[in-house]
Amino acid sequence: QVRTAQNVFLTHQEDGALVYTIYAADFNVEEERLSHVTVTYYETDTPAVLLFAERAIWDQQLGRWKFFGATARAVKDRGPALWLVPSDERAELNIEAYVMQVKETPFQIAAARKEPEELTSSEMQQYIHYLQKMGTKADIVNEWAMGLAHRFSIPFSCLVFALIGAPLGLRSHRTSSSIGLGISLLIIFGYYVVFHYLGMFGEGGNLPPVVAAWLPNILGGLLGIVLLLRANR
Repeated sequence: QVRTAQNVFLTHQEDGALVYTIYAADFNVEEERLSHVTVTYYETDTPAVLLFAERAIWDQQLGRWKFFGATARAVKDRGPALWLVPSDERAELNIEAYVMQVKETPFQIAAARKEPEELTSSEMQQYIHYLQKMGTKADIVNEWAMGLAHRFSIPFSCLVFALIGAPLGLRSHRTSSSIGLGISLLIIFGYYVVFHYLGMFGEGGNLPPVVAAWLPNILGGLLGIVLLLRANR
């Protein structure tokens, strides 16, 4: 398990609009600490406030980040209210406006750096919930949702291939083995094509991710049942 991450960069959007970006030179996952942090807040896609901090530490009790050794600079005249008390490197930067709160938890920052297969199913579900809540673009949410759905549908495909292979194995006793092998390869190739294109439809939003992930298994299962019925005749 990776305990630290280098050069963390994260964007935060709400309703499709960029709210802020976070950059940290180091992220200690176990200690929930960001080092050498730069947060850029935006108004109508234009930088409004720059926040620089030596470190940011997650406060479990308050459920927010505390910034230490920090300064803030308003790029626009109408920037949110900020103040620093007292002015030394151990002081916490107090952020008055709620819009200026960094809303990502340490888990969400860590999850954003990973691929879907690196998270548990429960963590993926939490992260998908978070993406939906933050108004993240649908294609990103669908990509994660497809990854979660495939985690369960792909292992089940083994049963589908077994269901298809059983009647083909019976058939091979009556016909040449090369025909049975050819049919098997054709079915596997067809399954892969359907799996690939339905995955694209799921990520693109043309089909619900769960339907796109499970439909190849459903179609393969129906084919296996048909082959079994014919083999019993």
